[in-house]
Amino acid sequence: MLHLFIINPTAGKSDSSKELMSEIKQTFKNKNYLIELTQYPSHATKLIENYSKLYPEITVYACGGDGTLNEVLNGIKENTNIALAIIPIGTGNDFIRSICKEKKDLTRYLDVKPTLIDMIKVENKYGINVVSAGFDADVAKNMNRFRKLGPNAYYASIAYTLMRPMKNYFTFIIDDKIKIENAPYLMGICANGQYYGGGMHVSPYSNINDGKLDFIRIKSISRIQIPGFMKVFVEGRHIEELKKYVDMIQCQKVQYISDKKINVSIDGEIHSMYNPTIELLPKSLKFIIPN
Repeated sequence: MLHLFIINPTAGKSDSSKELMSEIKQTFKNKNYLIELTQYPSHATKLIENYSKLYPEITVYACGGDGTLNEVLNGIKENTNIALAIIPIGTGNDFIRSICKEKKDLTRYLDVKPTLIDMIKVENKYGINVVSAGFDADVAKNMNRFRKLGPNAYYASIAYTLMRPMKNYFTFIIDDKIKIENAPYLMGICANGQYYGGGMHVSPYSNINDGKLDFIRIKSISRIQIPGFMKVFVEGRHIEELKKYVDMIQCQKVQYISDKKINVSIDGEIHSMYNPTIELLPKSLKFIIPN
């Protein structure tokens, strides 16, 4: 068994890689371990693809934020010889919120048997937390315009996105049988985890190993309604309190159909796709839940 630590030195507000490496060396000194620092986008994916050819069994520790986690996941894919663990040192760390409190104590990962959890597949991409399209995905994509603003980039992107068309016309096909005809939506969300966007409680009833995808449709609303909606949405009260605009159904597969390319956010990573299908893969990922 190889314990492979993949560390993103740019994750979080400051570089904590040296401190983390020191802790790894102390905690895993009696284990077979390796440490790799990512050097460019998708490097984590390539590292896992390479090491999986050399070792029959690996536990990969994604040390970073949700972006690092997504890269690692897309290296693992559906390889059941690899188990995934998360050491959250990023700024968002949304997926881990659905599982346990964040504690950077590596002894909690020692000698833990993996648990099988659900995973999401979007065409040839993989996710573990939340897949969405519409206003929130557009905000995430537009953040690239405001990276120089640092922590204020998210709010600048919201303001910019609010100035643009907010109606997204989607047709949804659910589990290959339920068809919801073309209508205007603010966004459509497929959730396995409960949180995204740095702590927004987007899907409060989601469970990472219940074999169900929580599909949330939010109807188009006006710009003037956005502030009030966002307050309820961030706190996870939208499904119960905004039934006029919000609908949720549990399923295994959803296809989004539009007459143009759709910006799809897969755990915060943006991909432009034609008519993507979002599918849950039940109990397809070995996952280390820290003690």
